[in-house]
Amino acid sequence: KGLDENYWQKIRLWAVCLDELIDDQVKATIELRFTEKVCEMLQNIPFKESEEHKIAELHYFNPLYKKSKELVNQGWNLFFYAKHPYVKTIGASILNSCGDETQTLLFTKLKSKLKEPTNISDPLKQIMENDNSILLILLQRKRLSDYVFLIELLKSNNQIIKLLTIRYFVEPSSFIKIWDLKIYHESSKELKFSQILHLFEMPDFRDWGNDYLIRFFRDLHPFIGGIIILTEDLQDLRNLAKRFESEYKYILEYHNLDIENWADKAMEKLHSMGDKKILKYFPNSTDEDMREFRATHAHTIKNQIAKGQHKVLANPLLSTDTIHATLKLVDAENAPGSFCNILAETLAENYDDPKLKEYKKRVILWMTKNQLLQLNAVTFRFLLGFDLDASNPNHQKEEMEAMKLLSKTDYARWRELILPFTQMRDEGNDIWVNALYMFKCFN
Repeated sequence: KGLDENYWQKIRLWAVCLDELIDDQVKATIELRFTEKVCEMLQNIPFKESEEHKIAELHYFNPLYKKSKELVNQGWNLFFYAKHPYVKTIGASILNSCGDETQTLLFTKLKSKLKEPTNISDPLKQIMENDNSILLILLQRKRLSDYVFLIELLKSNNQIIKLLTIRYFVEPSSFIKIWDLKIYHESSKELKFSQILHLFEMPDFRDWGNDYLIRFFRDLHPFIGGIIILTEDLQDLRNLAKRFESEYKYILEYHNLDIENWADKAMEKLHSMGDKKILKYFPNSTDEDMREFRATHAHTIKNQIAKGQHKVLANPLLSTDTIHATLKLVDAENAPGSFCNILAETLAENYDDPKLKEYKKRVILWMTKNQLLQLNAVTFRFLLGFDLDASNPNHQKEEMEAMKLLSKTDYARWRELILPFTQMRDEGNDIWVNALYMFKCFN
């Protein structure tokens, strides 16, 4: 009772006193009250350098992470509403220890935040708020999807995100040995990616001092044996922001093409590996991680199509970007329009698969926007192979737009192609109903 706003100055004394308590139930109760008070204090610390000594004292407090499952609400409050950006990362660390369900949601939020386009008006705030996020995603889970996500971030326009990602790729050998790939500068001078790191000329890239170490132990390991590593201030991150403004920003801009090329080659190397080898590096990857990863590589998909394995296109994990990249590869080796015909025919053959319904709608929308629809029977069967719910026209927006595009192309041919579908009652499916509905709309 009676703890005031300055009790944080005696936090180490309180921690020792707590350890000396014999009654476990009493100890647990008091620890929880302490951690709730610490969270309250942390949330209200302003974004001022003069106030950061409080953060340095409070955020190492062992029960914050030991009691994390009872602090889910406090963790989210810190993550979203803390006044100091570094305290938001402390909230992330608490949530990271709250169990699988909370951790999954946390990682979704972290990735969403990292992908947001930002106008970097305050580099220090961006660095303090995102540095911890990349550490958690890259190192903690050892999942393929996280690794691929960060490689893609290297191709983003956010220079600070690039800086932070590169910073944690310093010791990549423990993840996957694709880092010796050679990339080339505009001058044709050979350049290894590791040399980009050397350009920063900052010893702290490999040893970020106390603050780096405390986060390593806090985020990557359970609290072990009462070992506590203290940090006195956040000067390392403040110095990083200053160096970014004076040096790193221009280094990153100058080597932007090199970094993007390296990221592409890294993905190519990764795709060339078998599943067993990938799982050796990323043992916590799920089956869905592997399927999604394999569904992002246009060259692999193109090679399977060349072998007649068209079913590869009936994959709801395929993004429109991947489909577009595959189109370019396939049509470069075949007659223009070949890929779209194969895609439409494959989906028409599998039109009754409920898992593909939303995916097919995305494909139709993509084809329509890019004016890639072919005026033939295969395309019509593909477009009509849905339960369009003719009583509610709002449900057919994408398909209707597609049909409008086709009708503008050649109405006489369109009518000739769709008419047979209106007579298909004997097939026992809804294509003929959809055809009648479309025919009525445009006739």
